[in-house]
Amino acid sequence: MKIFSKSQIQAADTYTIANEPIASIDLMERAARACYDWFNKNIDRSQSISIYCGQGNNGGDGLALARMLRAAGYNVSAHILEHSKATSHDFNENLERLNGRKIPVKIAKNAAELNEDSADVIVDALLGSGLNKPLQGFLVDAVTFLNQQKAQKISIDIPTGLFVDSNKQNNTDAIFKADTTLTFQFPKWSFLFPEFGQFAGEFHVLSIGLDLNFIDKTETNNYFIDKDFISDLLPKRNKFDHKGTFGHALIIAGSYGKIGASILSSRAALKTGAGLVSCYLPSCGVIPMQSANPEIMVIADAEEKQISHIEFDIKPTAIGIGPGLGTATSTKEALLQFLKIQKNPVVLDADALNLLAENKAWNFLPENSILTPHLGELDRILGARYRGEDMYEHARDFAIKQNIILLVKGAHTAIYQPNGNVCFNSSGTNGMATAGSGDLLTGMITGLLAQGMNPEHAAIVAVYLHGKAGQKAAQHLGNAAMIAGDIISHINIPN
Repeated sequence: MKIFSKSQIQAADTYTIANEPIASIDLMERAARACYDWFNKNIDRSQSISIYCGQGNNGGDGLALARMLRAAGYNVSAHILEHSKATSHDFNENLERLNGRKIPVKIAKNAAELNEDSADVIVDALLGSGLNKPLQGFLVDAVTFLNQQKAQKISIDIPTGLFVDSNKQNNTDAIFKADTTLTFQFPKWSFLFPEFGQFAGEFHVLSIGLDLNFIDKTETNNYFIDKDFISDLLPKRNKFDHKGTFGHALIIAGSYGKIGASILSSRAALKTGAGLVSCYLPSCGVIPMQSANPEIMVIADAEEKQISHIEFDIKPTAIGIGPGLGTATSTKEALLQFLKIQKNPVVLDADALNLLAENKAWNFLPENSILTPHLGELDRILGARYRGEDMYEHARDFAIKQNIILLVKGAHTAIYQPNGNVCFNSSGTNGMATAGSGDLLTGMITGLLAQGMNPEHAAIVAVYLHGKAGQKAAQHLGNAAMIAGDIISHINIPN
């Protein structure tokens, strides 16, 4: 799914209206119907709903939704905030359509006319994606008032006060904070960073039938990974395939006290479909590995507690390095010497990244290698702490300059590619913020690489399936109770 800028979204609306053709009021009706369908599935009719509308098209969406909800038996009221002298044509049309619908409509011209709201659900339909400057005056007061109400909060298309694109100059004290956002056709770029995505809460992308030819032809560097996105990328299996067909993954990992990381990572590689998996680890890890993972072949380093020389006589089709590796001097030297002779992409995580960052050894990396840092590791890679839009810009530049894939883990894990494209993940849950979760991802990427996937696709597919496994584990155990081993047991590779 493409992620468009504000101007591209507006162009998609305009093109659809002109070329479907469809009247703008009917496209608004379609958007409101998509919201109604979500309410019908997720909000019980016993709950009261207050919809707060501005005077533009977002307000028109809110009025149309109020009409549909009332027709379906919901207890709904509409509140119109007169924050401007101007109103849109489609807003006026939907206001007229409320006549005879027995929907209470309250009008507020200033903050003093906003009274405590006892509704179970508050809907924000004040301002949509056309906003281009921070809120002022009455709208600031209105958003502050709504944020203070004790109700479930839902925004239509985008929380009022949040910009679609850059929010560097925005006022975070004047943004509606939604629990849920029902956004139209595309995820909004600003939803994908914690600094501003927190205002959108959980967002749902609702199709409103914008012109697919326009969407296909419009270029963007930003994409949203969903089930449809990965369906054509998954490795295919045939009747006469054998384990050799699905490659040999090698995981280089572990140190004394951190053998669990190598166990988790190698098991995840196998669960992701690699035909064979070997693990190179210090001698102290042989018995734990073979006890925990009898399916994994083990290659032991001469050193007892850490990896000191990376030497083996197998020919893996993919290599992942780093989980639990440690930062001993001998391990650092072994890693750097090993990378110097590699020609194929490798997957690097955890201490492998820390060692490379310490030595600024990025030129040692084979092209299209995959780096999988969390934010702390990313700071060490980039040499400074960047967040939000600044992080996006610096991470993207780094991936392009080093000709590697930089996978930055988070709520919407971002995959920065050497061609400048960035893919944001849609799957996952906060229960995955648990020890060992990242080790699994390293193994999953390596397992997919071993099967012949190109590095970009392996990173994209692994991230999405990793998140889906976490979601399934959370459904059974809850977010707080799940651990990395639970995620492994729920890895599922669609046929």
